[in-house]
Amino acid sequence: MKPAQPLYARLRAALGAGLALVLLLSPLPALALSASGLVLGPDGQPLAGALVSDGRQVVASAPDGRFSLETEPDRVVSFCAPPGYAPPQRWWWPASEAAGLELKLAAAPAQPRHAVALLSDPHLMDAQAPTRHYPPPPGGWDLPLKTWRRIAGDLAAQKPDLCLVTGDLCMDGDQGGPEHTQGQMALAAQAVALLPAPARALPGNHDVRYQDDASPPAVDLAIWRQHLGPARQVLFLGGAAWLLWDNLGRGLDGQGKPRSLGQTPEEALAWLEAALARIPQETPLVLAAHYPPASTLVGSNPLGRHQLVKADSKSGLGLRDVDQALPRIVPLLKGRKLLAWIHGHEHAPHESILHLRQGPWHILGLPAVCGRWWLGDRDFGDVAFAPGYTILTLTTTPQGPRLDSRLVEVKF
Repeated sequence: MKPAQPLYARLRAALGAGLALVLLLSPLPALALSASGLVLGPDGQPLAGALVSDGRQVVASAPDGRFSLETEPDRVVSFCAPPGYAPPQRWWWPASEAAGLELKLAAAPAQPRHAVALLSDPHLMDAQAPTRHYPPPPGGWDLPLKTWRRIAGDLAAQKPDLCLVTGDLCMDGDQGGPEHTQGQMALAAQAVALLPAPARALPGNHDVRYQDDASPPAVDLAIWRQHLGPARQVLFLGGAAWLLWDNLGRGLDGQGKPRSLGQTPEEALAWLEAALARIPQETPLVLAAHYPPASTLVGSNPLGRHQLVKADSKSGLGLRDVDQALPRIVPLLKGRKLLAWIHGHEHAPHESILHLRQGPWHILGLPAVCGRWWLGDRDFGDVAFAPGYTILTLTTTPQGPRLDSRLVEVKF
């Protein structure tokens, strides 16, 4: 007969087995990867001040030209050339391919004026990437991409210094299963590749998948990253630092159901703070995100008890279509010169100035390339807005960069 174990030995064995079970059932932490490299100037000498980010962290190349950051396999790593240097042709990599990079930069030619093509809300689809809840356009499934190709050709002739798409490249990539999102996102990547370089894009609420069963509800950027790279990025152009990010955070409507409200998520707020810490205080800023910070169309955020602009539903249009994190973004910009906050989403061009104590904010709302989802003008009652895009010009003056915008109507 086997002798009984002492009580403490039995307890120790039971605890050990329980701990092993907990470890077995617990999700394994993501394996860390190191993104690293060397940045060289045109003369082959080390170059400091290039920014590298994985959407969480932002680091700068050191005086010896080297950079390094610890990241994770599901991330992408983006590169931003310092002011005065042209971006490399390839500027982002999956984290697994971002070790041991060597980047030699060319000098950007000095020029007093820069033109930027601003496009938003094309809501692309075709017969291979059809929609789930929207009908095909009266002109057929090929109308969106046919129109987009014509726009890309026109822009190639104009040779802008940057093409920027501020979200909703997909018609309804947020619907259906992952294979549906994959098809529409592949089409979106094809469309961005048609634009003259350099071209950048940031996601809109129709370009991502929502995880409404998470607590709190979350946004899944994995398919966006796979096809179009970083959802958050920095670039320098026209004497300004451009910060592009996703403000697509999920919230709850008046009935407690998940809804796209417009909200910069916690991780993106931390990224904004990290990016701003790497940008000199005196550098003017241009911000771009899909949702507006405030809107002349839907009122201010939040809708107060005596707000002049109201909506029928409890949530209110202003609560649905304006970045709910604005009160947390404003302090991050203290002491900064904000040239513009550029946004899409509303399918209507408009401009406004917020005269804050820290200085004026220029808010630039873009038209939709698709107008009313490829059915004609976008209308708000008796007010109608034509399909189109915007050409923004930055001019260097003794007082700093000046912005001028021009609307280009699109026919289809």
